[in-house]
Amino acid sequence: PLIECALFRQRTFTAASAVYFLTTFTGMGMSFAVIVFLQHVLAYSPLQVGLLLLPATLGRVAGELAAGHLSDRWGARGLSLAGLMTFAMSCAALGQVHQGSSVALVGALLVLGNSGMALTNSPIIHAGLRTLHDERISMGSGVLSLVRITGGTFGVGVVGPLVALAERWANPPPLAGSAATPAPTDLL
Repeated sequence: PLIECALFRQRTFTAASAVYFLTTFTGMGMSFAVIVFLQHVLAYSPLQVGLLLLPATLGRVAGELAAGHLSDRWGARGLSLAGLMTFAMSCAALGQVHQGSSVALVGALLVLGNSGMALTNSPIIHAGLRTLHDERISMGSGVLSLVRITGGTFGVGVVGPLVALAERWANPPPLAGSAATPAPTDLL
């Protein structure tokens, strides 16, 4: 076996894994939805979308670098809670964007959300790993990396079909026999 399932007997490690999975699930799902929104609704090219997402990445880097110092000052629990609240508010606001929303607003919400995730990640990983014995920390770190990758994959896997379904609802196909659909005899 590649994974020691006994690690999940530690409640703190299990809780950290669950929170890490859910934040990555939501973050990657939301990022995918925003990319689709920017390309298909606002008609930006892939290069333009990449350039628009760059500040969010820089916000993530800055948040990750600051998380260690802030965690020492506020504690892991306080910083994680602040990061999760920031991330949740960003996701809720991103769920309200529409075709008339400014790109600056979308960009600012992405920076805010990525910063919130960054402030959450390090304290969650630290909280999960500190309960493990020294010889299990490397395995725990690997499991948390697997949890992150799995959460992101599931996030995109769930949001992708939802985006397709929402597009289908927004643009329903014409009804049979309508002027836009040729009658079966017209096809011959």
